[in-house]
Amino acid sequence: MQRCKILSKAGIRNFEIFVVYLKVYMMKTNIGKTDRLVRITLSLILSVLYFTGTVGGIVGLVLLLIGGALLATAFLQFCGIYALLGISTCKLQKQ
Repeated sequence: MQRCKILSKAGIRNFEIFVVYLKVYMMKTNIGKTDRLVRITLSLILSVLYFTGTVGGIVGLVLLLIGGALLATAFLQFCGIYALLGISTCKLQKQ
């Protein structure tokens, strides 16, 4: 039992290091506060629709995947599509 706790803590720590690496070296933040809140809200709505059985089958799985992608981009504060299109919803930082 103790071994499982140690492994899960190590896994979480490795994931945190990976996220920091991505944010520092590969991705520039391009999702602002309001955009993040909208993405998280939509992700939660899509998840609830799927897990309550309101939407099922292939359509439900596709919506669940979209919700997961929205949640991931909100967490990372980076959207690859925004980067390709040159869009940023972040406020400009004062220098």
